[in-house]
Amino acid sequence: MISSSMALAALGAGCQPQTAQQGNEEPVAVTQQAGTLDDLAGQCGLTCPKTGIVDGNASISGVASVDSFFQAVLDFQAKANNVSAGIDAQLAAIKATLASLQTPASRRACRQRSMPTSRVS
Repeated sequence: MISSSMALAALGAGCQPQTAQQGNEEPVAVTQQAGTLDDLAGQCGLTCPKTGIVDGNASISGVASVDSFFQAVLDFQAKANNVSAGIDAQLAAIKATLASLQTPASRRACRQRSMPTSRVS
């Protein structure tokens, strides 16, 4: 059986910094490794498309279920823009109609109705 003092001594010895056997060797973490992370992403096919969802490209992940979600987002955005344009056109038509109905006499009548009346005591 190993005594606890021997176990602690062995553990302490294992925690000491290790020196290189030959004086001219560099630690592995400092030396330049073959390839770079950018190359690795390309080699594994983990690259982003040149255009994204902002540009109207829903196929950004390569996974059909995820890309169908982004396509639904683009479809919704297009429909919302169409509805907004329709509402804006209706508001412009209503504004034009009301402007054409308003005459100088009707403007005076509106101003007179909006003026406060003063009470004489």
